[in-house]
Amino acid sequence: MFTLIYNPVSGNGKVQKLLPQVTKELNARKITFETLETTDSPSPEYYAVVPCSKSDTVCIAGGDGTVLEVLNYLPKKDARLIIVPCGTGNDFVKCVRLPKNPIKALIKQLDSDYSFIDYAYANDECFLNVFGIGFDVEVLKELYSYKSKYVGLRAYLKALVKAIGEYKPTTCLVSVDDDEPVQKTVSILSVGNGQYIGGGMKAVPYASPSDGYFDVVEVKPVKKSHLLMLLPAFVFGLHIKVGLGKTYRCKRIVLCRKGLSYQIDGEVRSADRIEIKIVEKQLQFYCQ
Repeated sequence: MFTLIYNPVSGNGKVQKLLPQVTKELNARKITFETLETTDSPSPEYYAVVPCSKSDTVCIAGGDGTVLEVLNYLPKKDARLIIVPCGTGNDFVKCVRLPKNPIKALIKQLDSDYSFIDYAYANDECFLNVFGIGFDVEVLKELYSYKSKYVGLRAYLKALVKAIGEYKPTTCLVSVDDDEPVQKTVSILSVGNGQYIGGGMKAVPYASPSDGYFDVVEVKPVKKSHLLMLLPAFVFGLHIKVGLGKTYRCKRIVLCRKGLSYQIDGEVRSADRIEIKIVEKQLQFYCQ
């Protein structure tokens, strides 16, 4: 069975305009499908009682936040996942090099083989792309006021400039795999299953969602006055080449600090202890 799940508010309503084209493509291929609209407050029961609980393929038309929502409440994690990127940033699909055009991305996935990729957990919430603490979280807090006016990287850059005024480094305890906790101070720490954040900033340049590992990038504290000048390096993933950040790989990382704010796939959360762990090759997705 094939289920199409869409978020009507993704990309400032972009989904609503594209949905007829999506259904036209599926009908042209004689694919029998059920359609489901996301709600403001979904629950496990919400998705469990709809056809996606028995689906072999779940097609999500929306942004990274919609994918995060559906992935967490999807009863069958072994279903094949198809993403029609209609959100503000569409960051995860960038690392698998799907076309930017949503319909072309859909066609590419329907015409291609699939393989098994990794996803991850931050405590009890699963995610697909990037976990982060530090300055990028402050940017996301500002981003909500810009999403209705700007799209993708432009909205992120506007929020970034505003967040610079509030910037200060983040200190917490960090434990990697089975190592002892170490206190670290960073401007940003990114844990990547994917590579991009903020509509196209290459935060974790070498991450792959199919290698069974996280790539972790720690960006050292910098002066507030230097943040804007260093932005181009961060956009193009050059921050780890110019001495700003160091990178390493792991399967599990634990961060501890009271009320530590973090983001997963663009959604802001807070906890005193966050355990991030990889789930290897369990999700069926587009094969490049």
